[in-house]
Amino acid sequence: MIVNNAQGGDNLEIVATKSVAVFEWNKETVLTWARQYAEKYVGLMVTEDNLPDMEAANKELSSKIKRLEEFRKTNKAQMEAPIKQFESEVKEVVAVIESVKTPIAEQVRKFEDQRRCEQASLVSSWIDEICAAVGLRPEYAKQLSVAESWTNRTAVKSKVKAEIEAKATALMAM
Repeated sequence: MIVNNAQGGDNLEIVATKSVAVFEWNKETVLTWARQYAEKYVGLMVTEDNLPDMEAANKELSSKIKRLEEFRKTNKAQMEAPIKQFESEVKEVVAVIESVKTPIAEQVRKFEDQRRCEQASLVSSWIDEICAAVGLRPEYAKQLSVAESWTNRTAVKSKVKAEIEAKATALMAM
């Protein structure tokens, strides 16, 4: 992966030097053992006469499950350790970039808020002009307010004015 700067010169190729870990274990052997082991318990019925034996069987089966789960959890934790380390390291690098991005983003947002405020003021003056031009009474003109979309960077002056005029004309018909 290459991270590059639009200004050039600040390109950095990010390279993973480790391959994905592959965990291998004797699954087929253990699975065969488990099937054979479980076979002797298939179809057993608990009665009053064999209750102590069935309780012992239940305890024995639970201990086998517990050992398998301990094996799974131990190996999973060992395999996740390098992944957690990797995530921590990448987050550390991201934090360096975020530390300079955040103040810039805040300043950009402030400028954008100011631009929107100025645009809203301009649109408000267009509303006043258009209402006066079509002869809309002040009590109806108050119903026209600046739509947020009219303050967008992509808002086209002629379209905004056309929308204002259409709304003012509709209010005239009331």
